[in-house]
Amino acid sequence: MSWSPIGRPVRVGLFEHSPDAYSCFRMLPQKPCPKPGSEVEIVQIVMKMLDWEWEVVDTNEAFGVINDFGNPKEDGNYSGIMGLLADNKIDMSGLSLRITPDRMTRAHFTFPIRYFQQVYIIKRPPDNDFRNFIFASFTTEILSIVNEFETNSTTYSCNSISAPEPSPWLDTSDLLAARKTHLTYYYNMTLEGSSEKNVRRMNRILQYNPIIVHPKESDLMDEIKRGNVFYSTYDIEFLPYPGLTVIRDTTGIISYVAFGFSSNNKKLCHLFNEALLKILPGIPQITRAPGYAFVKAPEDTTIQVKKTRLSLNGHLEQLFYIYIIGVGICIVVFFTEIIVHRLVKLKNRQSYQMNVPLEIGTGKYDQYSEEDLRF
Repeated sequence: MSWSPIGRPVRVGLFEHSPDAYSCFRMLPQKPCPKPGSEVEIVQIVMKMLDWEWEVVDTNEAFGVINDFGNPKEDGNYSGIMGLLADNKIDMSGLSLRITPDRMTRAHFTFPIRYFQQVYIIKRPPDNDFRNFIFASFTTEILSIVNEFETNSTTYSCNSISAPEPSPWLDTSDLLAARKTHLTYYYNMTLEGSSEKNVRRMNRILQYNPIIVHPKESDLMDEIKRGNVFYSTYDIEFLPYPGLTVIRDTTGIISYVAFGFSSNNKKLCHLFNEALLKILPGIPQITRAPGYAFVKAPEDTTIQVKKTRLSLNGHLEQLFYIYIIGVGICIVVFFTEIIVHRLVKLKNRQSYQMNVPLEIGTGKYDQYSEEDLRF
């Protein structure tokens, strides 16, 4: 019979977030759900291993929290599901949260199950020529700009000028400052930066060019198709939809994510960790199962080398056959060369015998006797 170490069902906070939590998670644990979501499935497996009594808390219906994992607020607390953990309104987060030093002071975290990196998700350039990898990387407009830039650079290098023209290339922050593009996300999240200077600049830019917020994925996809940038920390091995380009921010922060427990449930987190440790090697198979996330395919063509183990019977027999065939070919070639050599020598001898008697009566071979001219 199921039991609970805290004397009541463990409250697991969840909101719908594909592919980590699908809508049928609301039926758990009373009714079975074939595809509750990759991370909900991990929680469900651990709960069965521990034989705990637990219940699902829909944070959207109970607290109005959806697509918000937690952002710092002005009062020092957190919003979203991280804030629910800090206020002990739920016992556990059914979705993995990013681990930071400040968050660790307000909640307890399990072993990391994945790691995220800052990425930009944009639409793929429409005009591609896959016959050449140089042209496949840029649109026709970009190639025209590069060609014009190269022509102008060549012209300027031939002229003596006092100062070069400033570079026309802009980075993302410059495009945001000029309002030529916009960031979009599920909610108005706080952006991370590689330096304090970049953080201050981005906060200043976002005051007059704020993030476009859409709670639905379909609306976010429309924003990306319009040329805006989806900015997020995402699992770098996965791609949400085909036809998109993921740009990794190599200067960004790599974050580990794990399940969170409220500050009053340290022992609960420790017990959960002991069971989670047993299934950690199988978590990639769960997250990549059919119906969940899929690994991003490489843009270029790759060939996977198939590993074949050598067997004593099969491969040694094949080697013996190859050896016999090789020896047989060598013998045939050897005897062929001997036969050809004999035939050529015999032909030359017959030709010589036919030509010498015709010239004996001419006096050319008078100094030789008949025995000397005979073979």
